[in-house]
Amino acid sequence: MPRSKVGPLHAWLAATLLSAPFATAQTGLLQQPANDVTFVTRHWHSGNGLPQNTVNALLLARDGHLWLATLGGLCRFDGEHIRVFDPRSSPGLRTTRINCLHEARDGTIWIGSEDGVLTSYHAGRFTPHPEVRVVGIHTIAEDDQGRLLVGTTGQLWRRDGEVFQAIADDRLVKTQVLHRRRSGALLAATEQA
Repeated sequence: MPRSKVGPLHAWLAATLLSAPFATAQTGLLQQPANDVTFVTRHWHSGNGLPQNTVNALLLARDGHLWLATLGGLCRFDGEHIRVFDPRSSPGLRTTRINCLHEARDGTIWIGSEDGVLTSYHAGRFTPHPEVRVVGIHTIAEDDQGRLLVGTTGQLWRRDGEVFQAIADDRLVKTQVLHRRRSGALLAATEQA
């Protein structure tokens, strides 16, 4: 059974929202008056909009939508309503078990799944990328040249132009987290170290 990434995410959200730990997925809308900080919290769960209660990742896109990666589908929150995308409602999206999200420089939303399906969302259309052949996708980022990097259970993949290539480097096997610093340096956390 795959390890859940919900614990650290819940802990981060709880600290950020200054609320007690919680069992259901939440989003919080922050309002910041001149002298005081006020938090408004709304609880979202499978009973009022989410397809299920496990949220693996959040992405606040440049267009203002909050995307949620869940094990029951991909969700987009507009501040009022949650829209759920799944294989039945969205051609091109081939799984509901979403692990990670990344917005590329061109506004494309990249979606990685627990079962190894890489999908892009651009101009209202989902496109699968079967050329990345993996068991599980854990993280997606861009390097300082804007090339997409996909961390998987087996290896790290890089997209040069329209072509994905596996990076042959044993140090990057089982890449769990990728983060690009403002300086352009890329940090990678693997299961090995």
